[in-house]
Amino acid sequence: EAKGAEAEQNRLNLESCIAGKSKQAALHAEIEGIGKEKEEGRKNVEQLFAAKSTKSDLLGDIRQIKDEKDQGTANLEQLMSARTTKSGALAEIRQIKEERDQGIKNIEATLGAKKE
Repeated sequence: EAKGAEAEQNRLNLESCIAGKSKQAALHAEIEGIGKEKEEGRKNVEQLFAAKSTKSDLLGDIRQIKDEKDQGTANLEQLMSARTTKSGALAEIRQIKEERDQGIKNIEATLGAKKE
């Protein structure tokens, strides 16, 4: 009877050990899963920061392009204003030259009339 009880106890101990090993294996699998999820979360955070950095860089580039466009527009407006001023100045010079030529003709006509 003692040997039967000892055998039964050994069987129960073996079952308990097997159950413990199964629980241990399940816990290891769960820990591995948590580790993988943690790694995936870390990668997601890195991607998020990279995307945020890229977005920030892109917004900076967009601002710079807008500033350059505005500067280009201002330069074009100055150029057009200068061309208008130049065109006006050339028209005044032509008018002055025509008035001068007319004055010379009048003087020549007056001198020619006096000689006669």
